Amino acid sequence: MGRQIDDARGQDQDPSPRAPADRSGGQARRRRSKGMSENSLYQAALFYLGRYAASSWSVRQVLRRRVTKYAAIDGVEMETATGWIDGIIDRLIRSGLVHDGDFAMGRVRTLFGRGLSTRMIRLKLAEKGLDREVIESALDVLMADHRDPDLEAACRFAQRRRLGPYRPAEVREAHWKRDLAILARAGFSYGIARMVIEVGDVDDLAALDRGR
Repeated sequence: MGRQIDDARGQDQDPSPRAPADRSGGQARRRRSKGMSENSLYQAALFYLGRYAASSWSVRQVLRRRVTKYAAIDGVEMETATGWIDGIIDRLIRSGLVHDGDFAMGRVRTLFGRGLSTRMIRLKLAEKGLDREVIESALDVLMADHRDPDLEAACRFAQRRRLGPYRPAEVREAHWKRDLAILARAGFSYGIARMVIEVGDVDDLAALDRGR
């Protein structure tokens, strides 16, 4: 009886090994032909610009990544695709859809509003592939609108990070060097960092900010 049960169990089992699951199918489906053309790349650029403010360098990088991913699948030569990208960037600039100067100004206002120093703002804009002249032009506008933008930004930065006068009075002295170092790493000068950290209280810091 026991042997019959074992035989029946053996019949229910599939003695042949299972083939491993094909995990490449999903990737193949994701990377199948997109019918790449200059127009499809242009549409991709428009889609990206519809979602994000971007510099010409950022748009170029997006299109390059798309070409790298699909050009071989679609049988497009890299040299041809690179020419398409150059033409698309020129077209976007001529139409005003991409303007590095406007993008730089928008980023300067945003980063300054977050309390970033002018030094850090320069670095952030350079990471977006902006030319030095474009960066300096945007910062010149900031300097014209604010007598001491770094002092104003440092006050805002201290508030956001709860440094100096924003710490409880009983621990301020113990954190003095640490707070000074945080401001220095954020790109603020030693003089501005000390000025912000050593004010008496939040009201004094606000008065310092107003008097900039």
